[in-house]
Amino acid sequence: MFEGAPGELVEAESGRWDEFSGLTSWHLQRYEDEGYDSLLDQQTDAKGEIGGEWEYRLKQLITQFSLAYYREFEEALPIVGDGHDENPKQVGFWAAIHDMLVQCGYDWYDETAMCQKALKNRLKSIAAYRGAEAARDEYQRLLADWQAHEEELERWLEETPTGQATEP
Repeated sequence: MFEGAPGELVEAESGRWDEFSGLTSWHLQRYEDEGYDSLLDQQTDAKGEIGGEWEYRLKQLITQFSLAYYREFEEALPIVGDGHDENPKQVGFWAAIHDMLVQCGYDWYDETAMCQKALKNRLKSIAAYRGAEAARDEYQRLLADWQAHEEELERWLEETPTGQATEP
């Protein structure tokens, strides 16, 4: 995301973007061509006055985080790490979201509410881009996976002391 007149940036950097092996494609999307004065106006129109402003401001923070992430990690982290002796808690990129929520003062229930909202939102996105049947299929896959988790959760609860952890 780039707010302002991107012509100089595209002219200076497009050659590097075209040669970068990790970037499969890019295009310049001008919000003026869609009838908006800015990205903020487009976000406000799509998400409401408050939601649009928040999304616009968050995009700038996420850009800073993304740049720091690419500087810190040579290879992309897996979304969920493999569970093995060196990574028994399956730490992956998901931990960044969890840690960000904790550092911003959110609790367990806030995090589960966020995850549930994200799943519902993803189903709508799948429908928008891939069709209603693809969204229904993904919903059924998620539901089956969650229902199958009950047995694993009960086993874990029986094997693990609960209610004794200290606050992180």
